[in-house]
Amino acid sequence: MTTKYFEGMVPKVSELTSVDIELLDKLNFYTKFNENMQELKFNFAIETLWNAIRETNAYINKTAPYKESNKERLGTILNILCSSSILFAKYVSCFMPKKAQKIFKQFNVKNDGIFKLEFLEFGHELGEKENLFTKIEKSIEHSAKS
Repeated sequence: MTTKYFEGMVPKVSELTSVDIELLDKLNFYTKFNENMQELKFNFAIETLWNAIRETNAYINKTAPYKESNKERLGTILNILCSSSILFAKYVSCFMPKKAQKIFKQFNVKNDGIFKLEFLEFGHELGEKENLFTKIEKSIEHSAKS
Protein backbone atom coordinates (compact mmCIF):
# COMPACT_ATOMS: atom_id res chain seq x y z
CA MET A 1 0.00 0.00 0.00
CA THR A 2 2.94 2.29 0.64
CA THR A 3 4.08 1.78 -2.92
CA LYS A 4 0.57 2.18 -4.33
CA TYR A 5 -0.53 5.28 -2.39
CA PHE A 6 2.77 6.95 -1.50
CA GLU A 7 4.99 6.03 -4.48
CA GLY A 8 7.28 3.83 -2.39
CA MET A 9 8.08 6.64 0.04
CA VAL A 10 7.39 6.39 3.75
CA PRO A 11 4.44 8.60 4.66
CA LYS A 12 4.42 11.14 7.46
CA VAL A 13 3.14 10.25 10.93
CA SER A 14 0.32 12.60 11.86
CA GLU A 15 -1.73 12.63 15.03
CA LEU A 16 -1.70 9.30 16.84
CA THR A 17 -5.02 7.82 17.94
CA SER A 18 -5.64 5.73 21.05
CA VAL A 19 -5.49 2.59 18.87
CA ASP A 20 -2.03 3.62 17.64
CA ILE A 21 -0.78 4.36 21.14
CA GLU A 22 -2.15 1.06 22.43
CA LEU A 23 -0.16 -0.84 19.79
CA LEU A 24 3.01 1.18 20.37
CA ASP A 25 2.82 0.32 24.08
CA LYS A 26 2.48 -3.37 23.26
CA LEU A 27 5.52 -3.23 20.97
CA ASN A 28 7.72 -2.30 23.91
CA PHE A 29 8.60 -5.91 24.80
CA TYR A 30 12.40 -5.89 24.79
CA THR A 31 12.82 -6.60 28.51
CA LYS A 32 10.69 -9.74 28.43
CA PHE A 33 12.30 -10.95 25.18
CA ASN A 34 15.81 -10.30 26.48
CA GLU A 35 15.17 -12.04 29.80
CA ASN A 36 13.99 -15.13 27.94
CA MET A 37 17.00 -15.04 25.62
CA GLN A 38 19.44 -14.64 28.53
CA GLU A 39 17.86 -17.61 30.29
CA LEU A 40 18.07 -19.62 27.03
CA LYS A 41 14.29 -19.88 26.90
CA PHE A 42 14.21 -19.37 23.18
CA ASN A 43 10.69 -20.77 22.78
CA PHE A 44 9.39 -18.14 25.22
CA ALA A 45 11.34 -15.40 23.45
CA ILE A 46 9.81 -16.42 20.13
CA GLU A 47 6.34 -16.53 21.72
CA THR A 48 6.88 -13.00 23.04
CA LEU A 49 7.72 -11.88 19.50
CA TRP A 50 4.71 -13.70 18.04
CA ASN A 51 2.42 -12.04 20.58
CA ALA A 52 3.64 -8.65 19.37
CA ILE A 53 3.08 -9.71 15.76
CA ARG A 54 -0.45 -10.86 16.65
CA GLU A 55 -1.12 -7.49 18.29
CA THR A 56 0.03 -5.79 15.10
CA ASN A 57 -2.28 -8.00 13.07
CA ALA A 58 -5.15 -7.02 15.39
CA TYR A 59 -4.16 -3.37 14.81
CA ILE A 60 -4.50 -3.91 11.06
CA ASN A 61 -7.98 -5.36 11.61
CA LYS A 62 -8.98 -2.43 13.85
CA THR A 63 -7.61 0.33 11.62
CA ALA A 64 -8.49 -1.31 8.27
CA PRO A 65 -5.95 0.63 6.19
CA TYR A 66 -7.37 -0.94 3.03
CA LYS A 67 -10.64 0.95 3.75
CA GLU A 68 -9.09 4.21 5.00
CA SER A 69 -10.07 7.17 2.80
CA ASN A 70 -8.22 9.86 4.77
CA LYS A 71 -4.75 9.87 3.21
CA GLU A 72 -3.13 11.52 6.24
CA ARG A 73 -4.52 8.84 8.57
CA LEU A 74 -3.53 6.12 6.09
CA GLY A 75 0.01 7.50 6.10
CA THR A 76 0.21 7.25 9.87
CA ILE A 77 -1.08 3.66 9.85
CA LEU A 78 1.36 2.62 7.12
CA ASN A 79 4.33 4.27 8.81
CA ILE A 80 3.49 2.44 12.03
CA LEU A 81 3.23 -0.85 10.12
CA CYS A 82 6.48 -0.32 8.21
CA SER A 83 8.28 0.69 11.40
CA SER A 84 6.83 -2.34 13.21
CA SER A 85 8.06 -4.64 10.45
CA ILE A 86 11.59 -3.32 10.87
CA LEU A 87 11.35 -3.81 14.63
CA PHE A 88 10.23 -7.41 14.09
CA ALA A 89 13.13 -7.98 11.70
CA LYS A 90 15.53 -6.93 14.46
CA TYR A 91 14.10 -9.60 16.73
CA VAL A 92 13.95 -12.20 13.94
CA SER A 93 17.63 -11.55 13.23
CA CYS A 94 18.42 -13.46 16.45
CA PHE A 95 17.00 -16.63 14.89
CA MET A 96 16.95 -16.11 11.12
CA PRO A 97 19.60 -13.53 10.22
CA LYS A 98 19.38 -14.01 6.45
CA LYS A 99 15.61 -13.50 6.42
CA ALA A 100 16.00 -10.42 8.61
CA GLN A 101 18.54 -9.03 6.14
CA LYS A 102 16.01 -9.45 3.34
CA ILE A 103 13.48 -7.45 5.37
CA PHE A 104 16.02 -4.69 6.06
CA LYS A 105 16.84 -4.58 2.35
CA GLN A 106 13.14 -4.28 1.43
CA PHE A 107 12.79 -1.32 3.77
CA ASN A 108 16.13 0.11 2.68
CA VAL A 109 17.51 0.24 6.23
CA LYS A 110 20.37 -1.26 8.21
CA ASN A 111 20.00 -3.10 11.49
CA ASP A 112 21.08 -0.57 14.10
CA GLY A 113 20.68 -3.15 16.88
CA ILE A 114 18.27 -0.94 18.80
CA PHE A 115 15.27 -3.02 19.85
CA LYS A 116 12.85 -0.13 20.02
CA LEU A 117 10.24 1.02 17.53
CA GLU A 118 11.40 4.15 15.77
CA PHE A 119 9.22 5.75 13.12
CA LEU A 120 10.70 5.76 9.65
CA GLU A 121 11.55 9.20 8.40
CA PHE A 122 8.98 10.89 6.15
CA GLY A 123 10.02 10.44 2.52
CA HIS A 124 12.36 7.51 3.18
CA GLU A 125 12.48 5.46 -0.02
CA LEU A 126 11.62 1.79 0.34
CA GLY A 127 13.61 -0.94 -1.37
CA GLU A 128 12.43 -3.61 -3.78
CA LYS A 129 9.80 -6.09 -2.63
CA GLU A 130 10.93 -9.70 -2.45
CA ASN A 131 9.33 -12.86 -1.10
CA LEU A 132 10.92 -13.98 2.15
CA PHE A 133 10.01 -17.61 1.65
CA THR A 134 9.40 -19.69 -1.43
CA LYS A 135 6.03 -21.32 -1.73
CA ILE A 136 6.16 -25.04 -1.14
CA GLU A 137 4.01 -26.96 -3.58
CA LYS A 138 2.79 -30.33 -2.42
CA SER A 139 3.80 -32.78 -5.11
CA ILE A 140 1.37 -35.36 -6.48
CA GLU A 141 3.93 -38.10 -5.88
CA HIS A 142 4.33 -37.07 -2.22
CA SER A 143 0.54 -36.95 -1.77
CA ALA A 144 0.15 -40.50 -3.11
CA LYS A 145 2.62 -41.83 -0.50
CA SER A 146 0.76 -40.20 2.40
